[in-house]
Amino acid sequence: MFLREIEGISKDAILIHVNGTTLRFTIRDFAIISGLKCSDNEEDFVFNTEEPNKIILQYFGVEKVITKSQLVEKFDNKVWGDNDDDAVKFAILLYIHSFILSEEPTSTVIDRKDFDLVESGRYIDYPWGKKAFDLLILHLHTKIKHDGKYFRLYDFPLALQVWFYECCSNFDEEIAVKVYHHIPRTVLNFW
Repeated sequence: MFLREIEGISKDAILIHVNGTTLRFTIRDFAIISGLKCSDNEEDFVFNTEEPNKIILQYFGVEKVITKSQLVEKFDNKVWGDNDDDAVKFAILLYIHSFILSEEPTSTVIDRKDFDLVESGRYIDYPWGKKAFDLLILHLHTKIKHDGKYFRLYDFPLALQVWFYECCSNFDEEIAVKVYHHIPRTVLNFW
């Protein structure tokens, strides 16, 4: 149903037409639901790429491109051994790319900047919400524009699920069932 009802996408919002009503999903909605930073400028986070990144150098060698599937493989193999600090860094990177950014597992390339953010500890201050929302809009816009009215959205992002449920909670039980009246704060709000 969701696939057929998208009315439009701009760089600022997703418009969905449901039962004669147009719903708007904006970055503000995304920020409220996810609890992630959506307001800072991503360009304020600059790193010297001439210096090697410790995680990349130690665990990925001299590879220029690191995919999410390579990260998952290294994580599954626990390549960090007894180094708990690096284990946490791997977990943070995997969490960001699997849950926050909801990226496709095999072809997604992880930016060097993401490794630098985690290595430096500045990932805590980074506007992941803005990046996640922008990637969602870009992905939807590209898929709808090129493929017509059908598209596949890998890992339906949690913020979009919550928003969709809150806006469309009167559907029959095959689509959604309300189990509690409390609005939960997501695990995205752990930082």
